[in-house]
This record gives sequence, structure tokens and C-alpha cells, in this order.
Amino acid sequence: TPYTIFGTLQPSVSDGRDSAGVNGIVVGTKFQTTQTNGFITALKFYRGTLWAGTDRVRLYSITYGANGVIGTSTLLASADTTPTTTGWITVSITPVAVTSGVTYLATHWNSLGYYAETSGVLGSADYYGTSNVLFAQQTLKYGTSDYNCYYKYTPNNTLLPDTYWSQGNGVNYFVDVVWQGTVVAPSPSVTPSRTPSNSMTPSITPTKGLQPSLTPSITPS
Repeated sequence: TPYTIFGTLQPSVSDGRDSAGVNGIVVGTKFQTTQTNGFITALKFYRGTLWAGTDRVRLYSITYGANGVIGTSTLLASADTTPTTTGWITVSITPVAVTSGVTYLATHWNSLGYYAETSGVLGSADYYGTSNVLFAQQTLKYGTSDYNCYYKYTPNNTLLPDTYWSQGNGVNYFVDVVWQGTVVAPSPSVTPSRTPSNSMTPSITPTKGLQPSLTPSITPS
């Protein structure tokens, strides 16, 4: 059974765009799983009706340094997409094994700065949303409660959203993942070997060529 954090939750603002972010914005959700074994098989983001530009989703594993900011990060998956539909967009990735006790970060970057949000969805505690399998992780920053999602204005889609955090109002930026307990490996394709034919190649007996006809000589009278 696949599980997500936010399910079918809808944002109050689906076409967010700030003047400071028209050249790109990356938003992200920190999360953990309660399960020892499992896989992230897709990343999700909510797309509004006015959106344009290129979208990129990424999955990281992260650790924390001083004051709760990201200390190290490992890129686990990345995918580009240019959807034309609206609502929740699901982007499949090669399954990534995840485990409990590790913090992961799902991000979405839009080249023209579009994002979706709702204030007050996430508080100063772990948010379990639609299941007990995944939860958006609350962390501490500068010794005070921080929240589960954050953002950064950047035209560089390789950067992490580690500069600006959603402070004080529990903003949800609607970046999600799909978790599954098991994945089915694709069946290997079998190319049948060709069995050589035992049929004999007939020999061709050339026909005799035409003999040249003799042209009688004419004796003038």
C-alpha cells in the first residue's frame, strides 16, 4: 500500500509567486518514516493553474549542523518534469530505500518561482498527516521551535532550501513523497535465441550458354 504525508490535502494558495523569487524558488519538506524498511517511489508537488517554467523534484538524506541548519546532504534522486495538468503532480523515481531514524528532505524547484502553500497546517511538532508511516519532521533552530517546511529564492536548482525557514506560522509548501513497503522488480526480458535451420541450400546448376550461330558468307555474283 502506498502512503503519503499530505494525502489529498489542498492548498489555500495554489499560485504563489513572490517578486523576489521570479527567477526561481525551491521549497522543501523534511520527513522521516516510522518503518525500518521501505522505499520512496515518487515525489509529489501541488501545481496551480497559472504555473509555467520547469519543475524539478529532488530527494536528499540530511544531517544537522550547528543551530539546526543542514550540516550534510546526500542527493538520492532527481527528476525534471514539465506537466500541463494542475493539482497534485506525481513524479516517479527509481525506488530509494529509506529507514527510520534518518531525516530526509523532499524538494521542488520551479524556474519561474511558483509554489503552493497553506499557513498554519504544520505546527511545532511532528506532523503525521494521513498515516503513521511518514511524518513531516519538526526540528530546532537557534534554540527555538522551528517548522517542517522551508524555502529559498534561487535560480540554481541544485541548492538546498537552507537559508529561509517558514517561521512562526506553520507553512506547508505541499511537497510530498510516496512510500511503499515493497517494490516489484521488473521481470527481465528474455530474448529468444534463434535456432539455425537445418535446411539444405540447393545447389544451382548453371545452364549452358547459347552457342553462337554461324553467319554464312555471301559470295557476290
